[in-house]
Amino acid sequence: MVELLTIDGEEFEIMCITPDLYEESEELFMYVFPNFGNMCLCTNLKEAPEAMEELRKLMLAVLNDGISFAARHRATDQLVGICCNKIINVKKNISLQTVVESFKSQPMLTIIENVLRLEDGFDIFKEWQVDCAFEVEFLAIHPDWCNRGLGYSICCYVMQFAQAMARGELTPQQMAPLSVEIREERPELVMGILTSLYAEKLGSKLKCMCVNIAAVSGLDADGNIVDPEHENLRFAARRL
Repeated sequence: MVELLTIDGEEFEIMCITPDLYEESEELFMYVFPNFGNMCLCTNLKEAPEAMEELRKLMLAVLNDGISFAARHRATDQLVGICCNKIINVKKNISLQTVVESFKSQPMLTIIENVLRLEDGFDIFKEWQVDCAFEVEFLAIHPDWCNRGLGYSICCYVMQFAQAMARGELTPQQMAPLSVEIREERPELVMGILTSLYAEKLGSKLKCMCVNIAAVSGLDADGNIVDPEHENLRFAARRL
């Protein structure tokens, strides 16, 4: 199922990231995140081959759910944005725990430690009394298309998809790519870790609530620093 989107006269196709799009999506992701992602920059992740491979492994594990989406620029036929999402249901052991526990590189361990510190500091499943969440894991927009509203438009589409999934109203076409493991899941909230000022502003526009905040920590002694604009990580969520 493809949805057409027009921004400043440019046309884009929003589509589910199915296996035939994995290679293109991975290429965009592995260009954007290591080179521009706040946590990747401050941990110098791209200089560690093992960390790069673990980041790729994490992204592909997220895609397996079949609820991630890409934006293709029609004029150039290029993927220019992706939003990778995962269903989390801790009671049913639906999570990324297995892949995360396999990580050994220091950059990825530092990133995961910072994320877990935020999530463990506010147990949203307990505090909001829910079992299932739709988690936005990664939003990657090609630099040539940043600051044009593309990221917001993709996220709005994702939010609408999550709401339909919560109500059990996905169409047969939307259901088809979903993994068997999550077909019966009904997410009760959308959540994500905001790692930059841009992500924070985007979360605010999407009416997400900040439930926990913490400064980036655990950086090594090799001179890695955090841009002052992005020194805080935020755990944000919104009920569906």
